[in-house]
Amino acid sequence: MNEEVPENLKKAAIFQLVSGLVNMFVLPTLIWTGISVCTAVTFGFGGVLGICGMFSCLLGPIGIFEVIAGGVGLANPKSGGQLMRFATYAEFASILGGGIHSAVVGYLVSNMLDDAEVQMFLEG
Repeated sequence: MNEEVPENLKKAAIFQLVSGLVNMFVLPTLIWTGISVCTAVTFGFGGVLGICGMFSCLLGPIGIFEVIAGGVGLANPKSGGQLMRFATYAEFASILGGGIHSAVVGYLVSNMLDDAEVQMFLEG
């Protein structure tokens, strides 16, 4: 009874892991640095207009959730599928904080989870 895990499910988990790591470590720094530099150069007020990127603080928690969902999806694909589905909704919301790549990954993962082979694996 050793079922083979569908490739799309493995790829979806890896996409979520990588997207989560980027959201946790790369994007918030880039967004805040960009806002600070633009504000300093344009207005001379330093980071006063940093409020424009306040939603970028959501990228860290969303990234943590993506890493957890991707890790569970790789470690235990049967139970990880539902968690990965919930993570796609968070990925769509990350566009508010500038996480455009995460929204794209959410769309790709959602399509991969809707694959007939993956659906049969998760239901069976």
